Amino acid sequence: MAGQSPGSRRITAIAPLSVVAIRVAAAERSTVSSTCSAEFLVEPFEVGNPGPHVIAAVEAVKALGFEPIVGPFGTTIEGDAELVTEAVKSLLDAANKAGASRVSIQMNACDG
Repeated sequence: MAGQSPGSRRITAIAPLSVVAIRVAAAERSTVSSTCSAEFLVEPFEVGNPGPHVIAAVEAVKALGFEPIVGPFGTTIEGDAELVTEAVKSLLDAANKAGASRVSIQMNACDG
């Protein structure tokens, strides 16, 4: 993709209720780093008062061994690309089951 370095990968996922649409834009798979990061935002959200859908998503990635960095505009995890991908699926499932109206995800390859 224009503007992205070789091997960069960006995944955007939107999960309104139980529908998940994932769009992947990536260079050839063989050039993708084995380490990546993902940032996710679970909605609806209220600053200082995360709902059960937000807590469920964070707990889902913690259950896979990640130590998520929770910020005011999203939560970030970083690690092995396969584990991060598994964590994204897990957090989407957990957030949807707990009542999320939308889950936004940005996933980027990191230097390995």
